[in-house]
Amino acid sequence: MLLLILAFIVSLIPAFFFYRWLKKQPDMEDGYAGYCRKALIAGFVAVVPVVLGSLTLHVLGNLLHFKEQDPILYRVYWTFLVLALVEEAVKFLMMRRVIRDRACSWLEITIFMALVGLGFEIVEAIPYAIGANPITMFVRGATLMHMTYGFVTGYFYGRARHEKDNVYAVCGFLLVWLMHGLYDFTLSDEVLDINEAIAAVPLALAAFSVVLVFLFIRFVKKARQEDRYLEECTE
Repeated sequence: MLLLILAFIVSLIPAFFFYRWLKKQPDMEDGYAGYCRKALIAGFVAVVPVVLGSLTLHVLGNLLHFKEQDPILYRVYWTFLVLALVEEAVKFLMMRRVIRDRACSWLEITIFMALVGLGFEIVEAIPYAIGANPITMFVRGATLMHMTYGFVTGYFYGRARHEKDNVYAVCGFLLVWLMHGLYDFTLSDEVLDINEAIAAVPLALAAFSVVLVFLFIRFVKKARQEDRYLEECTE
């Protein structure tokens, strides 16, 4: 039990590191640090509507007897709609709520969306820690999937506002939704029972998330030096 608690604490170190690093970015607009805090808290709060929305769709799935009719179809419904779509939609809406009274730059939008994902990730790690093994917790802590999903969503939404083209926002959201849904779907027992080789898919997506972590770091450093990422953009 003590080892599990220690592993849980260690797994959160990357999340707290990124929050502190992003909050301390130099030469940002007034109030930036406060909005970073709001974005992180919004991620914490996002868990509530996610649970309510997921519970509603879960009940609907049971009423329609999806699982009894076709276990694979039910798993598609559960992972792509109940989990991925609800979580990504709620996180996006929470980010929009955070920035509703601020004229944000492309960089700020990307950072705030990533922080909403990071806040959600921290809270989500708590129930996952129950019954998990230390290795699983370390992997979750290192991949920071919700933060990287937030990075992708925020980057494309920021670009959409900067270039006045909502196609970018739609494409970014769909990309994250598909990655999230595919990850959860290919981890399900029903799918793995069909072919264990499918386990390579979530491993590849987890590895890609690590790549996205480094791309996010690179983006933040690069964007602070280019005017187009620092200009205020509106819808």
